Amino acid sequence: MRILCLFVALPVLAQVSTTSNTVTSSNTVRGTLTTSGRPFMGTPVVGAPYSAQRISEHVQVAADGTRFTQTNTQEKLYRDSQGRTRTERTMGPPNMVDAPTMVEIQDPVGGFGYTLDVQNKIAHRYQLKTPQMQPVMMGPGATLGGTAGAGMGYAVGGGVTAAVRSGQFSASVPATGILSPAAPARPEMKHEDLGQQSIEGVVAKGTRMTMTFATGSQGNDRPFSTTSETWMSDELKEVVLSKNVDPRSGENTLKLINISRTEPSADLFFPPADFQVVDDAGAFQIHWEAPRK
Repeated sequence: MRILCLFVALPVLAQVSTTSNTVTSSNTVRGTLTTSGRPFMGTPVVGAPYSAQRISEHVQVAADGTRFTQTNTQEKLYRDSQGRTRTERTMGPPNMVDAPTMVEIQDPVGGFGYTLDVQNKIAHRYQLKTPQMQPVMMGPGATLGGTAGAGMGYAVGGGVTAAVRSGQFSASVPATGILSPAAPARPEMKHEDLGQQSIEGVVAKGTRMTMTFATGSQGNDRPFSTTSETWMSDELKEVVLSKNVDPRSGENTLKLINISRTEPSADLFFPPADFQVVDDAGAFQIHWEAPRK
């Protein structure tokens, strides 16, 4: 079997986490999170401090027109003037009282990242690495999806010509090549400039992409369209609002709220003095527990 090796410039290494939960006789949820740090980071954003909450909203419309809306607070975000970042996430299922929080800190000035186990007062430390070419191994018939490589070049051997189109990997190879790309009907694409608007007190520039699928291209009996909006703030160097509408999956929105441009407190970007610092080069576990509602 021949393997195609693509070298892709990835600014952030994807984090893989798994969680297991159990409920005790005392109605307490006990969980174990197996995760790892994010050692590969992009270029730090300096001179643009802020703090905010990131929330997600999902809207699904039933056949009778009933709208079902689910809103969740996903993260609290902080960034200081030197590019240090802090992200706070709630762990466990939503039906818990005082759910434990996992905190991720990236300190490009000191060169370290930290994952804080708040309940057990442990700081898992790992060394940050600069962006570099990371190998991605692909077998026959494989594709590289997602948007991590959008706009990036690919160095590919064996006479394979590769390009990134619309966030997906597509390739052409000789008749005896090692990839067999599928050839679905391409949707019609339209890009729009939405101008500027103030979102949560910051000015953002908006763009919209509309994809229209022909009859039968997705098993559909008539044409349908999906839209994707992105609102980017030049002040924050952050996406403050993104919205995706697809008749198959509903409307999904991710946005920043309660944005503050005040410099966050410096102690947010270092482990507390009473935490035990443990160096971890790979995966580690966080054990926690909390009462159910």
